[in-house]
Amino acid sequence: MQAEFTPAHKKWLDVWTIMAECVEKALRASGYGFDAPPHYTGRSIIWSVSKDGKAQKVAVRTCRDGWFAFAKRPDGEWKTLSEVDLVAVAATDRKQNPRHVEIFLFPAKEVGKRLDQNVEARKAAGHKVDAAKGIWIGLERKGADSPTSAGSGLAEIHPAIGDYTIMKLPEESYSDNSNNEPAAASRFEELGSVGEVLQAARERIAVLANVPSDAVRLDLSIASR
Repeated sequence: MQAEFTPAHKKWLDVWTIMAECVEKALRASGYGFDAPPHYTGRSIIWSVSKDGKAQKVAVRTCRDGWFAFAKRPDGEWKTLSEVDLVAVAATDRKQNPRHVEIFLFPAKEVGKRLDQNVEARKAAGHKVDAAKGIWIGLERKGADSPTSAGSGLAEIHPAIGDYTIMKLPEESYSDNSNNEPAAASRFEELGSVGEVLQAARERIAVLANVPSDAVRLDLSIASR
């Protein structure tokens, strides 16, 4: 069932904030209480919640392209993920001008296993993997033969706990500000060479086209000035 959601903080509203508020609303509707008023500062959020007398910590992630990420610390543990029990993901129906948000709740240990699967699959395929820059998995499993989609598909096992139609918001609230969330483009900005960018592009195209990454051919031409 979809529910209409009108955020309260319209003066400083952005898409990221709307999605985080939707997560709070879905958690409360699912029976979770908050040990303290949830905050929306920063882009890495951990909330302390409780349900049926059990205290837990939940990390909040947002995505507008169906993918979310965690990075590894130098000690090999997944940053943030190793500190929480649950991962809540807010996903919009589209990247530009979203009007619809679904909220998913996953066990943190299961998310960690899926990320490990992705890393191992990419290494086995000969890809250069730098988990410190973030490993991305999809809510749905697309491009089953592509190493980059390994570990994806959590939303196919864990149904959404919240489904919201966002209403009554000014159009400027939907401006696409890359500083507001780790959108797909930011993944390319973190890469250190042209070769890495091309490889990442091939992998992403393979997922969208549902073909193996080695079936994607890209030609690069740089004009001299």
